[in-house]
Formats: sequence, structure tokens, C-alpha cells
Amino acid sequence: PMAMLPIARPPSALEGSGSATGRTSRPSGAKAAFRRSDGRHPEAQHTNGQYVGFSRRDEEEMSELHARMVLMEHRRDEVKREWDRERQGLMREIAQYAAVLTRYAIPLEEAPPTE
Repeated sequence: PMAMLPIARPPSALEGSGSATGRTSRPSGAKAAFRRSDGRHPEAQHTNGQYVGFSRRDEEEMSELHARMVLMEHRRDEVKREWDRERQGLMREIAQYAAVLTRYAIPLEEAPPTE
């Protein structure tokens, strides 16, 4: 009878199997070309860079919006103070007219309308 000889496997079939040593081998060929020396995938690095860029732009935009809001609040306060001053001046003027009408015994209801 014929003796059976063990069949030798090609080296590529043994690579990456990890069964002989219990370890897995590093990726070879095209897969290894996509990894950088620090192990990060270029697409992941690109996506992370985009996120950092978007985040930085969002922070700058929020800072600009905050500055605009502070400026608008100051302007609103100025306009309100100006409006209050003008209102008080008009109320004083109306009170002076009412005093003149009272001094001459003219009821306020009978005062001629103004345009």
C-alpha cells in the first residue's frame, strides 16, 4: 500500500490564521496600505478632522452671536433710557399745559383739540 504523505500548505494560507501560534498576524497587502503608523484609518482621521473643524467653527459662530447679543442688549437699554427720558419730558409738558388751563379756569375737557 501507498504511504500517505502530509500535504504542505502554501505560506499564504498559513498567514493570518493564527491557529499555529495563537496570535493573529498584522494585515498585509492592500489593508496595511490604508493604515497609518499610529494605527488610525485615514477616513477616520479625516472625519475626526472635519468634526474638529466644524466644532471650532461652531464655537467661533457662537462667540460672534454672543457678542452681537450683548451689543443688541446694550443698544436696547440705550433706546429704552432715551424713550423714558422723552416720555418724562412729554409728561412734564402736558402737566404744564394742564396747569395753564387750570389757572385760567378752563376745564380740561373743554380744551381745544390739537392736531
